Amino acid sequence: MDLGYIDLSKRRVSAEDIVKCEERFNKGKMVASIMRHVAEKTKTPMETLYQEIGWPLNKKYGHAVDAFKLSITYAVPPLSSQLPHTDTATETQTSGPK
Repeated sequence: MDLGYIDLSKRRVSAEDIVKCEERFNKGKMVASIMRHVAEKTKTPMETLYQEIGWPLNKKYGHAVDAFKLSITYAVPPLSSQLPHTDTATETQTSGPK
């Protein structure tokens, strides 16, 4: 008897798909941690940060954490035009993934 439930277990998922999903999940956790830190330091609501920074970076770079890594790597960070406030820009760039 099928109750119509969706099987969310990993047993029917390929190992390749598990790795991709876990990487995406871990990147999301990093972004959330960075955004939470920036929100606390700048006293900006997290939703505002996601609307102004996180989601546009996801769209432009595939994932916000990739943009944060680029901003640390290059002297002229790709985030500079994306960040609305100087305090937020400074805090985001110093809080990025190491």
